[in-house]
Amino acid sequence: MAKKPDINAEISKACRLLTAPLRTRPSFLMPGAPKCGSSSLFDALLLHPRVRRGPFKEPASMIHYPGSELRLRMNFPFVRPFAPWVCGDASMEYWFHPDLPARAAEMMPDARLIFIFREPVARAWSEFRMFRKSGDDHADFTGTVTNAIRWLSDPSGKELCRSALRQSKNPLRYVRCGMYADLLQDWWRHFPRDQSLVLFLEEMTESPQEHLARIWRHLGLEPVPVKKMPHARDGGGKEPLPAEAERILAEFYKPLNADLAGLLGRNLPW
Repeated sequence: MAKKPDINAEISKACRLLTAPLRTRPSFLMPGAPKCGSSSLFDALLLHPRVRRGPFKEPASMIHYPGSELRLRMNFPFVRPFAPWVCGDASMEYWFHPDLPARAAEMMPDARLIFIFREPVARAWSEFRMFRKSGDDHADFTGTVTNAIRWLSDPSGKELCRSALRQSKNPLRYVRCGMYADLLQDWWRHFPRDQSLVLFLEEMTESPQEHLARIWRHLGLEPVPVKKMPHARDGGGKEPLPAEAERILAEFYKPLNADLAGLLGRNLPW
């Protein structure tokens, strides 16, 4: 049976689209990585009086409506002439979608980029638990990541992997999203590096005020004090990561972590 349309939601969408020319153009992107604390970070940014959001944290407009300026604006507040709003799109699907860096650079060439990373083995397990909790994945995690590593490591399957990664729910994302250096370089091929800020969840947790001040300066804003860092989502469960999956992923990510450290010119916090 077909799902009945939500009339109120459709009316709201139509109104936002009609008024899109009067709405704020987003000036920053937080494209990833998933399950690295982006929801809590986005909520923390909203504690600044100049930062505003639309009805969705992750509109993913550049995936669903590529090239549409009106669709890009429709999910953000109306323009304010004095002390204009600073708005951003924190769609995590942008991180691993193979077409997004080029698409984003075409639509938002001056965007400030914010990336947040986390130890990649823990990140993969957290994402799997999230999808299992929602009912979207019931497969064996160890088998899934073993197959994903094999496919992502096979040069002959590159185009098949790219095709799969254009879909938001695909088994490759558990592994691919933690290949930070490779994906970050995709973005830096299309954006000047000085438009990016790279953060780590482990460091944000230790000193949130310091890192929020860095982000606000990156966005051209004066820092403001924050009493408490928001916590947006739970992790989907507390069960331990399967030992064999942990071993396989740790071995796979070891050289990739070294690549990231070299790319950033610093030690990683894990």
